[in-house]
Amino acid sequence: MFPNRPRRPVVVRIRVTRVRRLRQRLVGRSVAAQAADAVVPAAGQVPVPVPALALVLDQVRDLAQAVDHPVVLVGQPPAPVRDRAVLLVDRADARVRREDPLMNFFEASMKINEAEILDIETAELLVRLENSGDVLYNELAARLNNEEAAELLRKNGREEVGHARRVMKVISLKTGTEYVPSAEVLEKFEVDLPDSVDASALPMIVEGELQGDLGYQKWASHETDPEIIELLLRNGREETKHAERIKQAIEILASAEVAQ
Repeated sequence: MFPNRPRRPVVVRIRVTRVRRLRQRLVGRSVAAQAADAVVPAAGQVPVPVPALALVLDQVRDLAQAVDHPVVLVGQPPAPVRDRAVLLVDRADARVRREDPLMNFFEASMKINEAEILDIETAELLVRLENSGDVLYNELAARLNNEEAAELLRKNGREEVGHARRVMKVISLKTGTEYVPSAEVLEKFEVDLPDSVDASALPMIVEGELQGDLGYQKWASHETDPEIIELLLRNGREETKHAERIKQAIEILASAEVAQ
């Protein structure tokens, strides 16, 4: 594709302020993942072998979405390569500013709650949010010093992933074609939790689940397709069931504390 590749290394210079998030986002990406540990908080330089140049250019967009500032290629690549890289970076930077790719689980949840109708864009964000539910619940469970309560939370997480599959079905019904989620939609949100979590943090999650039920009811009220309505209401009913499980976990933790 690029017959006049330079023999000298090309460097991708990355300026980031959230290094941990960047590393998580780079996991599994063929070129960047090899250099993820070399990223530093400011003006980090990731050397990339010249044979991988084409792959780097293909990943510039993904890299730029993963950081707080644009990614730029430095060195002396041929003009066509340089021009293509600049174009990709410019487009990626515009998308960064528009979509806020560093949105976390709780920020996405707040944005979803503001939606009056479930259009395709909102539904895709909802797929990503629900598919990340297992991350939230697994992280919470890992911080509880009680296996019985933790298993209740993990069960909620497994069912949240099922909610995502139902929302994908809703998208398919709305568009009339089988929905195939992109890699961006399937990427799980980061969930920032304190190192230590006890029962006092769980009522907030209960409220979030109950609000989720109301949200699904609201979206269903704007739909006319009976199958879409049932899929949305079913998700909503399970959100309330999740709230009940969390209440059970709170009771278990309270009883365990009294027993001590």
